[in-house]
Amino acid sequence: MATYFVKDKPEASEPVLKAKYLDEVLISTPSLAMDRVRMELGRMGERVVAMIQKSADVVLEGRESELAKLEALDEEIDALFDQIAHYLGKVSAQALSKTEAADLSLYLSTANVLENMGDRVENRMVAAGYEVARIQEEFSVETRQKMRELILSVVPVVENALRAMDSQDVKLAKSVRREKARMNVLVRDLPGHLQERLIESGGERVRIFGIESEIVESSKRLYDLSKRIARAVIERKKEADRK
Repeated sequence: MATYFVKDKPEASEPVLKAKYLDEVLISTPSLAMDRVRMELGRMGERVVAMIQKSADVVLEGRESELAKLEALDEEIDALFDQIAHYLGKVSAQALSKTEAADLSLYLSTANVLENMGDRVENRMVAAGYEVARIQEEFSVETRQKMRELILSVVPVVENALRAMDSQDVKLAKSVRREKARMNVLVRDLPGHLQERLIESGGERVRIFGIESEIVESSKRLYDLSKRIARAVIERKKEADRK
């Protein structure tokens, strides 16, 4: 079974966003409690998708007020993660059937991945956006278009991974893992393009080159994290078949 980890944070009287579906009364009935976790993961996933979508514009433009909103979204994601992990910890103390234990593992893995996605956007992409604002350099129109396309290409992959988790659709989960080829096409020519731009500038664009490279790596990382959800769905089905 997957383990969970809750960030060590100062205790607050109220989370920045309260869970909507987690009902303490249902903990003694794990199957019902697990369904509520599934619904809460949907709320968490919506915020992760929103972060990625919005980052495609605000990071590239270095809009500080909008970057702050992305940070606020990550705080909401962290808050939901903490509450889901805590709730699942209580559920895990109950007598679980094999099916319930497998679902708990799947949902806990998904929560961890979503929390990691939010952190990646905040710690790397939002930080890159603040750097864009600080150095006041602009991306070329062509580079901006390529970067935006790359970031947004991650969105349907994340959405499909979440749909696969929600319905435990193995076929859809496998399609998420096959998206690697499309991602490879998108990033294949980018390093060369970015290096050409750097050389053309006589090295003056070295800072913006670092930002561009970070966006590429973060987009790839978000895709890889989506695959983790898909893999967890597939493993959940294998576990069920072994019964």
